Amino acid sequence: MRSIYSLLFIISLFVVALACKSDDSDPLPAPTAEFTMDKRFAELNELVSFTNNSANAVSYNWAFGDGTSSTQKDPSKSYNVLGKHIVELTATTEDNQMDSFSDTVTVGNRTLQIIFVGRINWLNPETSNPWDDDGTGPDLVIGFTRSALFPSFETLALVAENASQDDIANLTVGVQFDEDGLTLRDENYIIALFEYDEDKPEEEQLELMSLNELNPIDASAFDPDSGDPGKNPETGEGFFVSGASSENDSTLNYFLFNIR
Repeated sequence: MRSIYSLLFIISLFVVALACKSDDSDPLPAPTAEFTMDKRFAELNELVSFTNNSANAVSYNWAFGDGTSSTQKDPSKSYNVLGKHIVELTATTEDNQMDSFSDTVTVGNRTLQIIFVGRINWLNPETSNPWDDDGTGPDLVIGFTRSALFPSFETLALVAENASQDDIANLTVGVQFDEDGLTLRDENYIIALFEYDEDKPEEEQLELMSLNELNPIDASAFDPDSGDPGKNPETGEGFFVSGASSENDSTLNYFLFNIR
């Protein structure tokens, strides 16, 4: 009888061991959280799209650094607060293993760095003669200001003496702002180009060559490295263009900016 009890005891221990082994299954592969975004620098209310590259996860939690969040796999997000925003993605497996990954989006304003003269009309449309009397090339002055302040100019700078066609074609004629640049506002601006003649009376020294109006925030941006539409996604640098192409005005100006 004792041997029977002993056998039953051993069998029960074996059954318990099997049950424990079945409950103690191997964990799922650990998750790896990772994402990319279509731009590291964005303007206010500009859409940023995130691509989720996580592995071994079934659910996702995004924190965008401005108090908002999402559980979508590949969300898009716009910001209405300036500054650097740390975006964090947490990826979770079915058995609640977690991994996190973060990156930074900088939200800023278009800040003007340089205005280049890209093309000019070499002849005065009123006289059909060169702007300068001696044929050496015009002395060029750039004027730039908010339209509300015109005809006064916030920026008025002599950018070339005896400008040549090579100077213009090589984009060496322009005005560069200081290191902080000029923060652009969402309003209209005037860009003017003058021929300067120091030998004339002061009130006649500036002769208007061209004048254009634009809103620099609405202007379409292009990548200065590739020329493709949109700012450079890694640096936030971009340029936009202003000019006219009528019979009497063939000027073109390039505005180089970054996001700060």
